[in-house]
Amino acid sequence: MACRLAYIAGAMVLVLASWPLYASKDSVARQQQQAMIFARIGQHQRALKILQSLRTKYPHRYSIQRDYILVASWTGNCDRVIDGYRGLQGKYRHYSRVAVPAAKCLREQNRVRDAIDVLETALDRNRGNRELKRELLAARQELSAQNFTTEYDLETNSSDAGFREWRGQAMVWGEIADHLYGHARFTMLRAFDPQFATGDLNRVGVGIDYSMGNASVDGEVSGDIARTGETGLSTTVHYAPTDRWKLTAAHHTFSEDVPVRAKALNITSNQWHAGVSFHTPDTVWEWLVAMDWLDYSDGNRRREWVSELGFGLDLKPEREIRLMFELSQSTNTLIGTNYFNPLSAQTLIGGYKLTRIHKSQYKRKTDELFTWLGSYRQQNFGSDVIYGVRYGQNIALDDARSFRWFVAAASKVYDGNRQSEIEAGLHYTRVLK
Repeated sequence: MACRLAYIAGAMVLVLASWPLYASKDSVARQQQQAMIFARIGQHQRALKILQSLRTKYPHRYSIQRDYILVASWTGNCDRVIDGYRGLQGKYRHYSRVAVPAAKCLREQNRVRDAIDVLETALDRNRGNRELKRELLAARQELSAQNFTTEYDLETNSSDAGFREWRGQAMVWGEIADHLYGHARFTMLRAFDPQFATGDLNRVGVGIDYSMGNASVDGEVSGDIARTGETGLSTTVHYAPTDRWKLTAAHHTFSEDVPVRAKALNITSNQWHAGVSFHTPDTVWEWLVAMDWLDYSDGNRRREWVSELGFGLDLKPEREIRLMFELSQSTNTLIGTNYFNPLSAQTLIGGYKLTRIHKSQYKRKTDELFTWLGSYRQQNFGSDVIYGVRYGQNIALDDARSFRWFVAAASKVYDGNRQSEIEAGLHYTRVLK
């Protein structure tokens, strides 16, 4: 009798001890089910918020990661889809319900080779899956149809204390072997004022880019067709340990980022660049920092850094509202130059960015409005208020053609003098098939 009572008591203790675990599993299942209900009635952001909380607590639970990827794909947010896919354990990446959305998004980002790698790996484990076969066939057809892509840019700015400069570029690039890309470009820089025409550039560059999945190495040789001796070598390394983090390092023996009045005196510079960017899985927070080191041929040493922070105040599939903050600083060592060259300057701005996705006859159409207000402080000249506004559109006409344009107006201060600025730009891309 005593043994039987002890057995019953032990069983009750075991049940009571296990109860929180079962209750917890049941609660997670209910939350996951509720999230999918929200998603199916169109409340995608509410669903993603629940699923993001669950995947943070249970990062290795496949069903949660799967639902997160599916809902993110319904919103068209490819950054979230790919981030969710990368977060899966290896064996779960082979399931078609996650591999197919990830591959579609990689193709959307023009990473067709990566999409094929995802699909081929999944199909090796699921050879009879028709959905994987269809998507792989489409990806291979897209890759074979992509010969070369052409890009055209035209921009104008007056960053050298109001002295305007025009920049135009034409580029063609494409895959020339597995994971190896080549490009050729012609870049033209023109001063608006004829007295600075001696600084005009006419540069031709050719280069290759070798991609290794989450890393790539770019190399380019360039030269000016109108001047002798102005050749340059550029090397850039990109590394993305995850889809949330991206790191960049670059070196240019001939920098094109030299003020227009300095170029007019045949002043040149080399340049080092480093940058890192990060976004949270839900893309609510975005952050980047970039640094540049330039050594001018007149002896000036310019050092610059900028840090930007973005917060998604209201993120919806058809509209995004973000608060933007930027802090930057630049220093120079040379006094009395003919170009704008503050010994030390700091800028702090805060802004509001609205992005809208429009329903139209085009494949995709978005517009963006950015307004900002800040403070600029320059050594020996004190602090002043600066402000500006920028508007632009990005239109994908079809799978092969897209263009974007912008126009911006700002009130800035140089050496204590207020200056009104107008900037504008146009970019056109066409895939040759």
